[in-house]
Amino acid sequence: MKKSKNIIAGAMLSLGAAFSFSEVQAQTCVMPPSCEELGYKQTEADCKGLDVVLKCPTDMSKMACLGSSVSQDVSVGAILYGDGTLSSEPISDKQPIGVVFDVINRLALALTDVKEDGSAGREVMRWSSKDCDTPNLDNCRDSSTIAISCGLDGRANTDAILATNGGCGGTTYAANAVNAYSPSGCSANFCQKGKWFLPSMRDLINIYINQKTINTMLTLLSSKGASLFIDSGQYNADAYWSSNEAGDNIAWKMTIQNGNSIEGDFKDDYFNNYVRPVIKF
Repeated sequence: MKKSKNIIAGAMLSLGAAFSFSEVQAQTCVMPPSCEELGYKQTEADCKGLDVVLKCPTDMSKMACLGSSVSQDVSVGAILYGDGTLSSEPISDKQPIGVVFDVINRLALALTDVKEDGSAGREVMRWSSKDCDTPNLDNCRDSSTIAISCGLDGRANTDAILATNGGCGGTTYAANAVNAYSPSGCSANFCQKGKWFLPSMRDLINIYINQKTINTMLTLLSSKGASLFIDSGQYNADAYWSSNEAGDNIAWKMTIQNGNSIEGDFKDDYFNNYVRPVIKF
């Protein structure tokens, strides 16, 4: 594992011997720029686990994170840790928080499902308590294109749902659950409460496609509290809510019935509908 490097940037002003006293007197004194003005706007917690960190020369508590959060190639099935680093195998003294399922968009799913209060665990829940067309959320009506051209960004979808409580003034159970989630092993800013979101259908399909690799890693992490994503061997087994809706009363979910089934369901239905948070790293 590549160790983090702390690079302390400093600035020195030297006066050449050729300057006379009168020349020095003629210079204008100005207030030096603050750390924030120089770009040092982050803290040690924000930069934890990164490769390159610059510290402000006048206030070492102010930093600029310039490095990547991972020092190795990203691959599906890689373990994401709470400090932002990755590994292909479990590391005993590090706390995992997720497993990578999308390399291009740098997304990982949580180790477990979540309950309505945001705590880790399995609990069926509704998408929302009322039927309403959510403002600023695309209506994805065609299941054949939902993963390639409609509502692809789960983060943006979740933000739209949270902004208006689904547009109805009711309770958006699934979005609220992921928004309240924060794994115990998170030590960096990127995975704190409010950073996790409800996956889009594109995300759920990518998770399903890579299910075997993901579940293999989740099995290895079972001692850390990880649980499998859907048992595809069951008929009419568990379903997972997405952050996509079809209209005022229907939201999209993935149901595993010996294969991948994309289905619309009433938003206030909770039968077999679970939630698994996703994070961007």
